[in-house]
Amino acid sequence: MVVRQSIAVRPKASGKQPTLFKNLDQWGEYRISLMITNDQDSTPEEIWKEYRPRANDENVIKSLKEGFGLAAFNMESFWATEAVMVMNALVFHNLIHYLNRTILNKKGPVEQLRTIRGKYFLIAAQLGKSSGYEVLRLAVRDRTLRAKLSYFLELISLISHRLNCIAVEIG
Repeated sequence: MVVRQSIAVRPKASGKQPTLFKNLDQWGEYRISLMITNDQDSTPEEIWKEYRPRANDENVIKSLKEGFGLAAFNMESFWATEAVMVMNALVFHNLIHYLNRTILNKKGPVEQLRTIRGKYFLIAAQLGKSSGYEVLRLAVRDRTLRAKLSYFLELISLISHRLNCIAVEIG
């Protein structure tokens, strides 16, 4: 099944512009998506609507592999490796995604995890105390970056820390 979307109507349409037909006027203004399925009961529109939300899955996997280093992650036990990878994928990916959209890049484009890690997380710091409070002393000389990091940390500290937990009984 092939889906053709007009760039004029949907400027952010998913898909690619076909290089094979780029010189043909009737194809130059469209983005093309191709889906192969053995579903003979659904209409092409139903198939497209069902699979379109999953179109970004490969980009998420790439982000996890590059951003969290999951491609080179290994423990002694298969199950230990799987548990840590699931924890990274479920908890940390969602946390970073939330911070990326609500605090770090509210108005701008969402940055890749490896970019965020290099800009904000790989900064030398020392945890200490001052007047009975814990203080994080960042090793940042640039005043603009220091102010930005302080602002982000203040916003993060204001996030509600309430966790919704579901009790599950097995057996």
